[in-house]
Amino acid sequence: SGDPDWQMTCSKKCGKERIPCDEMEDHLLRECPEVHIKCTKPMCQMELLPHIPVAGATPVQRQLHHVTSVCRESLEPCPLDCKMELHPKDKDRHLKNVCPNRTKKCKWPRCEQTHEDWEHISYDTICGECGKDNASVPDLMRHLRASCDKFSVDCPMECGDRIKVKEMTSHFQAGQSAMLGETQDGCQTFWTPCPAGQQCKDRPSDDRTV
Repeated sequence: SGDPDWQMTCSKKCGKERIPCDEMEDHLLRECPEVHIKCTKPMCQMELLPHIPVAGATPVQRQLHHVTSVCRESLEPCPLDCKMELHPKDKDRHLKNVCPNRTKKCKWPRCEQTHEDWEHISYDTICGECGKDNASVPDLMRHLRASCDKFSVDCPMECGDRIKVKEMTSHFQAGQSAMLGETQDGCQTFWTPCPAGQQCKDRPSDDRTV
């Protein structure tokens, strides 16, 4: 190791002089605008040329610019599900001005806001209906569809019933049975084509003959 008091000129000829010997490595890693570096992302490894994005950019500045603006490994899917992939620096502009889903109604139960107010969206994994804590957002969505005991909606067939989402399929199935006179439960407006292939769209009457 060299004398820490020994001062050197940058070996990359960036023009900086009188660099203490024990600071030269840090200068080359963090400060020198002439040193050649590569992206630290393992699947990228792109060479980051000197003086990009601006003249005199340090290695740290070049790495930050590359990761937030250029590197494909930094791309993330749009949180509003428009299928686009975004660099971190483009996310805010995309969500506020570009995304085709930005003015759609929020999918969160009971929320009346639109995605234009996207800042309100929370990616909390706690169910807003029953309070269950889920491992991830996809798990939360599955919970709401399949197991939540409190998440209910109006029947989409407009029968007037309010149904737990997890029981929607059985509600329709019971409606089919009701049309055959087997029960009085289920959706009273649900209709499926005649299983015999006929063009009968009327509900079976109580005095039908077999």
